[in-house]
Amino acid sequence: MMSKLIHGGLSAVLLAYIWTAIAAPAQTITTVLNFNGANGGFPTCALVQASDGYLYGTTHLGGTSNVGTVFKVTATGAVTTLYSFSTTEGNLPYSGVTLASDGTVYGTTWANGAWGWGTIFSLSPGGTLSTLHSFLEQQGGMPVVPMIEDTDGNFYGVTASGGYGALPGNGSIFRIRPAGQMKVLYKFCKNPTCPDGSYPGGLVQVGSEFYGTTDQGGVYNSGTVFKIDPKGTLVTLASFQGGGGNPYGWMILTSNGKFYGTTDKGGANGYGSVFEVTADGVLTTLHSFDATDGVDPESPLVQGTDGNLYSVAKGGGANNLGVLYQITPSGKFQVLHSFQGTDGSGPIAGMMQDTDGNFYGSTSAGGSTGNGTLFQLSMGLPPFVTLTPAAGAPGTTVTILGTDLSGTSVVSFNGIGATFSILSPTQISATVPAGATMGKVQVVTPTGTLLSNVAFRVQP
Repeated sequence: MMSKLIHGGLSAVLLAYIWTAIAAPAQTITTVLNFNGANGGFPTCALVQASDGYLYGTTHLGGTSNVGTVFKVTATGAVTTLYSFSTTEGNLPYSGVTLASDGTVYGTTWANGAWGWGTIFSLSPGGTLSTLHSFLEQQGGMPVVPMIEDTDGNFYGVTASGGYGALPGNGSIFRIRPAGQMKVLYKFCKNPTCPDGSYPGGLVQVGSEFYGTTDQGGVYNSGTVFKIDPKGTLVTLASFQGGGGNPYGWMILTSNGKFYGTTDKGGANGYGSVFEVTADGVLTTLHSFDATDGVDPESPLVQGTDGNLYSVAKGGGANNLGVLYQITPSGKFQVLHSFQGTDGSGPIAGMMQDTDGNFYGSTSAGGSTGNGTLFQLSMGLPPFVTLTPAAGAPGTTVTILGTDLSGTSVVSFNGIGATFSILSPTQISATVPAGATMGKVQVVTPTGTLLSNVAFRVQP
């Protein structure tokens, strides 16, 4: 498992988009940044978009001590290193970052810290890093996926190893408060064949519960699907077998109410698969990789505003250097790009869709210096806006993120006008109006009307 931790890329994002998949125009792949070591190297997790319009992420290597960085980058590739980790602190970040609702950056490191099992940190806008927690082996350690923020303002995450009190340990699920109080909610069994699974992936929140997968364990020792509540009660929903196995990345919830994810082994050909699973644990294999269309698809999927699912596989394809692919929720699959080395290789981080309509991702190696790249995938999709939070009662203040929001003249919630303030070209503050009902949020700008990527849920 330890070697797999170094080579696996995960990402955790809950998105619900327009359901109807449409025919996509020709795609365009553009390299926007070549990492050179000094500005980072070996990026391993998906980027996240912040209210300032930048994309934030981490690199596992590079920086002043070659043990990782936190960075922000524009859509055109102008990169700023926010923090370079040192050898005397938690370092080698693997999981990317989580942007809290107050704009603070939170993240984890894979190694070092007070006990050698990694850390949880926060990073101020000015670049001051605070270590909130150093993992003990008994709590779990070596986290490789980003935490998620709950509506209660706390963060939930998983560790990839430890947690049982004796090596090697098989991971844990934890909660940490912004002030640093950490609690282990669940420890996975030390034996890899345990029925509750082992080596958990990232979490997806649905209501008051969290859903996730484990890479191993279960009835067939090929991984599980589980749900867990904030009190730590875990229920195993399904065990992988036959058509797929070893779901290393985390699942996403799509607009049809089902979860989708990938397995890096198994499938009809043994090269991995894309699967669908219902909330009650009914598993369906949608696609089995055959090496020509990808190998080892460890990265999570992202659902675009066209309804299609997008991701990468770190190997296979025309050059055996990895592929970028699209799959519909019904299983229609196509390779969009085979990496060539000069434009990157070995993509293990998931992608994200920016409010400019384009997708952004990274490769762990290749590019002009061999340190990896950031790339843009354009499918011709229009810009949109996102809301934080995505639900609230009338009177709730929400943040609307987008592109070119200066000059906005109208904000409405499913047709009901709202009061709002333009905070920046990428950020609006709005109040949920009385009489609002569930539906898309509309933002009228001088260049046109932008719709939210998900329907805003009006609460009582």
